[in-house]
Amino acid sequence: MAIIGVPFAPLIGILAFFLEFIPMIGTIVTGFIAVVIALTQSWTLALVTLVYTILIDMLEGYVLSPRILARAVEIRPVVTLLAMIAGSQLFGIWGAVFAAPTAGLIQALVGAYWQYYEKTHKEEFPLEYLEHSANPQEKPEQKMVTEPAVDGPLL
Repeated sequence: MAIIGVPFAPLIGILAFFLEFIPMIGTIVTGFIAVVIALTQSWTLALVTLVYTILIDMLEGYVLSPRILARAVEIRPVVTLLAMIAGSQLFGIWGAVFAAPTAGLIQALVGAYWQYYEKTHKEEFPLEYLEHSANPQEKPEQKMVTEPAVDGPLL
């Protein structure tokens, strides 16, 4: 804000720091206050401040937050973003706050169940696949198929 000439930019920055802890509403309130303060100088500065605030909010909301949450919870940013959208639509602010951890928990549970399922249903998975998943550095050998794919006549 100081770069574009908004007065009291350090105070607006401190206010933005504290209001960022309120999902969705914090950035709107900070942007509104910054635009009102910029209006004391000129309309053009207020318009530039509004555009600047919208661009920063979009960058933070659609790029930075999903990436940071994805690294913290170890899920993909798209999943984090979709979880935050769904959580906020279903449960409001609390849904947005708990969306990424809940998505991480669901991913961990599904992953653990899939590993359990692979180990208990070995007949459904080819041996080469299991050997490759146990040691992915080795290149799997090419084996010839000697069994027919279908056990009876084709109808």
